[in-house]
Amino acid sequence: MVRRRMIDDDPLVRDALFPTDSAKNTRFAINFFTAIGLGGVTESLREHLVNNRACIVNNRSYST
Repeated sequence: MVRRRMIDDDPLVRDALFPTDSAKNTRFAINFFTAIGLGGVTESLREHLVNNRACIVNNRSYST
């Protein structure tokens, strides 16, 4: 219920609580919510980080 409530509300609030603008901010949010016992709300962030990591690795291989 908490996860649905936090995600389904205002997109501005969702983007502030669950940032996907950089891997550093995404990891911070995951660690924060996990530390306070709400790690379950970070499932989509974890998936985003895994998918984004593959993209970053591919981009790095092309740039070197």
